[in-house]
This record gives sequence, structure tokens and C-alpha cells, in this order.
Amino acid sequence: KRNNTLGVAGLGGGTRATIPGVKLYAFKIANSLGSSTDANMAQAIVESTVPYYGYACQIINLSSSGPAYNEVVRDAIRLANQAGALVVISKGNTGSSNAMYPADYDKEWVMAVGANAGDGTRLPASSYGGGIDVVAPGFSGMISTTTRVEENSTSPYGSFANTSAAAPHVAGLAALIKSVKPDLHQNDVEGLIKSSATDIATLCRLHVCLW
Repeated sequence: KRNNTLGVAGLGGGTRATIPGVKLYAFKIANSLGSSTDANMAQAIVESTVPYYGYACQIINLSSSGPAYNEVVRDAIRLANQAGALVVISKGNTGSSNAMYPADYDKEWVMAVGANAGDGTRLPASSYGGGIDVVAPGFSGMISTTTRVEENSTSPYGSFANTSAAAPHVAGLAALIKSVKPDLHQNDVEGLIKSSATDIATLCRLHVCLW
């Protein structure tokens, strides 16, 4: 439940009957040490989005990034896009404008997300550059999530940070939009998010920004 002072709640939860909310599916691609393969990622992308193969999810989040280009993952994202899915991807945490994948694959197929520090300025760890479509909160003091069993944490909740935390904000918003207007094309959902976002240039008149 939301607003009960317990645990955490995401953007996609909806509000009673007026905004119905969404279903969440988790597709495991990494082991307990956080290690994954491109083949695992590609399989999860296709299984989650392609109707005749898997679950036909309309919004997917990939909080994963790296400098290596992989054609198999790129093809999986293309199939997801053709199936009508909006693919939201974290830009990475290099603090540079270097190309990062999968966020920097063909821009018409992905929505790349950078991280801000909550006041509009760039989170220092966040990758930046022209490939970013939108930014969202990535400051650890602002965001909580459930902890992993492997972490042996004394609390079931912990902080979450960087672009891996920012991308789910955007995916949750996209899913909430689709829950209200299920017939919207994925490009229209992305367009609504981008057009309603605060222009970073406005905030940069008051802060030193580097995007």
C-alpha cells in the first residue's frame, strides 16, 4: 500500500481508481554477484516485450551500461521497439560524455536517462552528452529501494543511486501514462515525458551545469 509510512512505493502504483497503475515483472539477467552476459540481457529484452515469444510488456527498464557495443543486444532492442515497447535505459556512471551501451544504440529505439542531484544539477557520477533524452533523480539521499538478500542487510530497505536509480523513475512514469492511455504509441509516451520536463537550460541559469 502507498502512503502508509511503511516501505517504499514506486511511480507506477497509481492512485485508486482514477489512475489504475501497472503490473511489474522482473527478468533476472545477473547472478548473485551482479555479473551478467549480453546474451542474458538480449534474451530478457525479447522475452519481456515480444508478444508471440513472451510477456508483451509495453515499458521496460534497463539499468545497465557499458562501453562495449554488442549487435545481439542492439537487435533485441530493435525487436522490442517493433513490438511497441518503450525501452528506457540508464546512461551510465562514468562522469563523462563517452558512448555507453545500450543507451547509445539507435536513438529512435531507446530512451536514455541521465541522473541529477535533485536540484537540476548533474549528479557528478552521471554520464552526459547529446544522447540523453531526459534526466531524473539519482541522489542516494533521495531514493530508497528494497535490498538484496545477498547483501545481508539488517534492513529490507536501502538507498539507491546514480543513473540506475534515475531510469526506473522514467520507466515508472511511462508505465503510468500507458495505464491511463493504453493506446498511445511508445514514441508519444516518450514525447509527453520530454515535452513536460523542465528545460535544464532554465535551471542552468542559476547553477553551473554540465550536460
